[in-house]
Amino acid sequence: MRKIFQPLVAFALLAAPLARSAPVPLEINPAQQPEMRFSVDAPLDEIVGTTDALSGKAGFDPVSGTGSGTISVDLARFHTGIALRDEDLRDQFFQTDKYPQAILKIDKLDPSVAGLLLPGRSVQADGIGTLSLHGVNRPIRIPLKLQAGSQGGRTLLLAQGSFDIRFADYGIPRPKALFLKLGDRAHVEVALPFVGPPSDPSQPPAPPTPLPQMTLFKPGVFTAVAHAPRGVKKHVPPKFEFAETTPEGQGERLFHDPTLGANGNVITCASCHTSYDEVTPGDENRDGNVHPAHSLFDVARRPTLWQGLTPTPVAASAFCVRGFMLNADGLTRDHQAKLAAYLDKISPDDVAPATDFPSILLTRATPLKNPVQGDRKRGALLEKRYCESCHSATSVRPPLTPGLYEPDYIVRRVRWLWGKDDHQMPPISMERLPDTELRDIVTYLAGDESKRIFQRKHPAPAAPTASK
Repeated sequence: MRKIFQPLVAFALLAAPLARSAPVPLEINPAQQPEMRFSVDAPLDEIVGTTDALSGKAGFDPVSGTGSGTISVDLARFHTGIALRDEDLRDQFFQTDKYPQAILKIDKLDPSVAGLLLPGRSVQADGIGTLSLHGVNRPIRIPLKLQAGSQGGRTLLLAQGSFDIRFADYGIPRPKALFLKLGDRAHVEVALPFVGPPSDPSQPPAPPTPLPQMTLFKPGVFTAVAHAPRGVKKHVPPKFEFAETTPEGQGERLFHDPTLGANGNVITCASCHTSYDEVTPGDENRDGNVHPAHSLFDVARRPTLWQGLTPTPVAASAFCVRGFMLNADGLTRDHQAKLAAYLDKISPDDVAPATDFPSILLTRATPLKNPVQGDRKRGALLEKRYCESCHSATSVRPPLTPGLYEPDYIVRRVRWLWGKDDHQMPPISMERLPDTELRDIVTYLAGDESKRIFQRKHPAPAAPTASK
């Protein structure tokens, strides 16, 4: 929201000649689909909410650089992808019956962008003002990237930025049981298109300088605003088989190194894969856990990888580093050489079959029927086997807590039925986790409705008593 006001000021600046001293009016253009997104760290995954219910106006004097504006956000219209969780958001956190809107007032830009915001270029400045949220008013300073343009005789301005909100600062309650489970703040991102009034008909129209297509969730949109890196939990040190002075030993250490990814990455290659034979009796599940993806034992002997998209293990590794570990640059040549040496070393056989890709495709296309009609006691045991390699006090995500998750959400995060491969939690195919066992896990993690953290106005159906 804060970013919105600052862009308003910049937009006005673009549209008006410097000789003009009257404030230039700007307003959010709903036709350009303004967006706001928040993310909160949670035990299973980040909770992400989005909305386009943004409105506001501003005025800016391009000569003096002074300006002001007000943006409002309808808090009841945030969506997280799960209807019951949206209800929790409205009733338990935002409490929209009492506080339906958040209001951002921007008083000035620092430094002033007077005379600097020209069509075809971008300017960075901090918006200074006040954020009103949950009945609390607090001063705010928001770093912004402003881009100017024109179309049809109107000034265009695109404002992008991000900021953090601490729940305690605004008196937003969190249930006690969640206090150590959820993050204590939300990271907010905004992408806001503004439009000015029609140009003076007595003046010849300026050539159009349209803005780039605005899409909030594409990588690189918020390149002007640095995101705070997510905390990486301390892992239990792995036991290495090969000496650090050898290429394969260096590749083995990269296999366990989360810094291959970008800021925000919390996983390693070893989070998803083991490196030992899962077929030979006595070797299967050596560490007591079933990992999400196949072992990389003999991977250098497979004819293709990644559903036939990559011909070599190193190419597949680069794909994972970009898609799962969030590093858009992939692997360096040095990293590729070291990983290739390690993967070749753990591939002792002459040939190995390709992975069963049809089962992966079938998993993506098949929803789980009756997800909470499994065996809770068995699900508690299976959760340790399938989930604790990542969800534990010493791994990349916190331990899982029954009662915090919606059944359909758990299924989506495990099966990736929505088709995303870029959120770090890898899909687990039905070949590795059969539907019957997934149903038991979901029944356990969804918990008993009578003991849920939230007492909803419209509770979901409780699981059958026979499964308790």
